[in-house]
Amino acid sequence: MQSNKKISNEILNSDLKSFIDEFLEKDFLKVTLQLSKKYPQNFNLLAEQLKLYKKARVKLPTFATSYCFFTTKSFEQASSEKLAKYKSTLFKGTNLLDLSGGLGVDDWAFSFSFSKIISLDIDEELNQIVRKNYERLQLTTIERIDADASEFIKSPGIYDLIYLDADRRPDLKNKRVAGLSDSDPNILQLQKRLFELTDTILLKLSPMLDISALIDQLKNVTAIYVVSLDNEVKELLAVLSKTIQKPQIHAVNITAENTQTFSATYEQLVEMNYSDEGEFFYEPSLSLIKSGISKNYATANQLKILAPNSYFFLSDNHTEDFFGRSFKVIAKMEFGKVLVKKYLTEKGIQKANISKRNFPMEVDELKKLFLIKDGGEDYLFFTQNNENKKLIFHCRKIN
Repeated sequence: MQSNKKISNEILNSDLKSFIDEFLEKDFLKVTLQLSKKYPQNFNLLAEQLKLYKKARVKLPTFATSYCFFTTKSFEQASSEKLAKYKSTLFKGTNLLDLSGGLGVDDWAFSFSFSKIISLDIDEELNQIVRKNYERLQLTTIERIDADASEFIKSPGIYDLIYLDADRRPDLKNKRVAGLSDSDPNILQLQKRLFELTDTILLKLSPMLDISALIDQLKNVTAIYVVSLDNEVKELLAVLSKTIQKPQIHAVNITAENTQTFSATYEQLVEMNYSDEGEFFYEPSLSLIKSGISKNYATANQLKILAPNSYFFLSDNHTEDFFGRSFKVIAKMEFGKVLVKKYLTEKGIQKANISKRNFPMEVDELKKLFLIKDGGEDYLFFTQNNENKKLIFHCRKIN
């Protein structure tokens, strides 16, 4: 939703560090009352800084330590710095056009890979904030323009890359949407014109989108990146190119220690090897599962797949640097209330980490049924094998 409200220069040029230091740990309601009297025009913006600053230290540490301004919506929709930095490693060039600048975190990261960035947004208030933030970050290669993407691209230009992170909350109710046609700008309407301005388009999309449907709908997809941060899928990136070819699918998991990746050609057929036997049990990363190439990974690493819809692997030998979590199998048993209770009692297991896939009961039901509390060193995986036999694997994590 567009905002044309102007922010006073007094607010934008204020000493935000002193403000944060003075008010961050104080009672929020009392502080907002003071701000509403002192800054009646823009006190909401200052109040937002107090609400968001602690989160920003984690999600956007460079922006936070430079005492940049945030708005709630732009902060929530922005990539984290870790994810933005990863995206910036995928491309480099002279000039980039960003059709949906938002808070500008991705542009900040891309500024290390591109000489010049033109960033568009229709929200003039947000653009004021972003321009001030770029001053505080000492960024001089990004030009932020008050413009609607559909109108701007009518002008001539040639770009090495066009980037679009469409607003998935474009209505007045601020309700999140996932579909391509529901977002603003609408890539389906702009794609033909964009390919007159560039050979390559990068889209940041909802992780909820189905990859197969996405490829069918967009036609020119040459790569898909399913990116997770600490095993939580955060972004779905689609690369569109004038040159049509079979898409490459990339699963990516970013952690504090490293970045794991695995790639395969879309719909590449692999020979399945189903088994519920093995000394080692593996739970693939969620990005690997979402990408649809977990079976390719299992085959490439000589792992046995438990069942088509279970997404658990087994092997007789330990796989180093597995793309997910690795466990040593302590015991395997068929599911049965009496049998499982007896086993848990004999082993003295009152706390465990319970997971399930392709299993008819929910985790909370299983905890209640077996009187299990969360935590401890024991892991219980409830699932089914290729013959639909319900199984439990008792495992211990391999560090």
